[in-house]
Parts: sequence; C-alpha cells; structure tokens
Amino acid sequence: MVYTFDDVFSDDLITAIHRNDSRGLFVIRIGEIQTQIEITLSRYMDCERTAYWLTHAIKTPLQPFAFRTSLPERGSPVLALFQATSDLTQRYRDAVEEGHKPNDDWLEDY
Repeated sequence: MVYTFDDVFSDDLITAIHRNDSRGLFVIRIGEIQTQIEITLSRYMDCERTAYWLTHAIKTPLQPFAFRTSLPERGSPVLALFQATSDLTQRYRDAVEEGHKPNDDWLEDY
C-alpha cells in the first residue's frame, strides 16, 4: 500500500526528474524510455477527490490502443499519483516480460 509520494517513487521503474509535492507537479521517466512525462494533480474544492492529468499515454506492442484512463481521479493526492504512474508501469512491465524492448515510441501525447 502507498501512503506517501515517496512510496510512489520507490518503484524501480519510475525516475523522478522534477517533483513539487505541494503543488502536485511531477516530471518522470518510465524505465528505459527517455521521454519525460508530466503529471499534474488537482484537488477538487467541493469534495475529497484528486484529479490527475498526464502528458503521455502508453501503447506497448501488446496493446491495440494507447491506454487512457476513463476515471482520472482518486480519493487522495497520493492515490492519484500512484494510479497515474501504475497505469504506465504495469503496461511497461507486461511488455518487457513478454520480451519487447522499451522504446520512446511507446508513449503518445495524451
């Protein structure tokens, strides 16, 4: 379970290029892919939910289409960041386990 932003960044596939935890602004790389991905978190003012936006979606050779979540929000900023990163890392891991070599072409503009 994740409890802090540091827990999210403990995933060995995530490299933090820039972090501003208090503003909810993050720039990361996934695994061997050099393209930087920006993640922005935004807390709703009328409820206890946090929305997230990414600059890129992932499309590995295993996927017919790039993955874009239909529900980009969670109950806390930490869970929102975790969901945003795990959507990327899980698909990356699946493709690598199937023998595919990571490539910057796996990322598409969101």
